[in-house]
Amino acid sequence: MAIAKELIKAIFNEHQAHPQLTLIDYYKYFSQSAFGPGHIIKDIDSARAYLEKELEESTAFDPIEIQACDYFLPFYRVNLSLLKEEKLGIDEYFTAFIKSAHEIEPIKQMHFLARWENIVNAIKKLYIMNIEGDEQLPSFAQDLFFLQEMHQQGQYICHHSNQFKRAYNPHYRLIHRDFIPKALINDLAKIPHCR
Repeated sequence: MAIAKELIKAIFNEHQAHPQLTLIDYYKYFSQSAFGPGHIIKDIDSARAYLEKELEESTAFDPIEIQACDYFLPFYRVNLSLLKEEKLGIDEYFTAFIKSAHEIEPIKQMHFLARWENIVNAIKKLYIMNIEGDEQLPSFAQDLFFLQEMHQQGQYICHHSNQFKRAYNPHYRLIHRDFIPKALINDLAKIPHCR
């Protein structure tokens, strides 16, 4: 069965942006596109305090300032480096993040899981055919088992792999296209999208 072109683009976009990723990181990319940031906000004051703490403590950042995470819904990973470099104000950034969490209806978990199996099969096929030759992602079998166990426990959200964290220093928040700060609107046309 042929792989949908949007899925191929999503896999290649994430591989090109972060070639040292694992299956866990692909899962995070696709689940973020489905669920957005709503899962991480227990209360607004704590979310703001955590953002300020992370911003203050972070010294290294992924060089990608804005990344489309748009296979399911049009979310973007918007790097905290934009705040550190004062290209965006924290109030505007945080408001966009909160609106993205509260005003966007996520994909249903069961719908996502039904699609995830096809995504895994596409990743396996593309890695063997195009990306890494006869190779699979590092720790593929272990990661797949971890994700299956996570789903059996009713969990759908995970952190980036340690390998990803060491390589890319990910510090970002997910923001939906509808709430992207005005200063970034023109940048959206310049970045790789899958849709």
